[in-house]
Amino acid sequence: MRVADRKVAQAAGVNGLLFTATAQHPAAQPTVTGTGVGPVRIGVDYAGLVATYGGNWAASLRLVQLPACALTTPSLAACRRQTSLAGRAGSQDPHRHHHA
Repeated sequence: MRVADRKVAQAAGVNGLLFTATAQHPAAQPTVTGTGVGPVRIGVDYAGLVATYGGNWAASLRLVQLPACALTTPSLAACRRQTSLAGRAGSQDPHRHHHA
């Protein structure tokens, strides 16, 4: 997992954490389609965001997917198109994780 700089996230239209995730061993679990696309499970410890976003921040957590070009050409509207992903916050406890 690689976390993007906050300026990169803002340029991509993200008011929060922007990260990329890749399989550690892509060949270990091939997908049904063989395209490298399939379900994943990601845990994000968002305890460090308390000071940055304050207020009722935990209630507004959501997980979205952006096209890869969001990191390279965020000026294109298509590169900032967010697709909501299923996920859940562990609880209102700021030391819990968000899972997708």
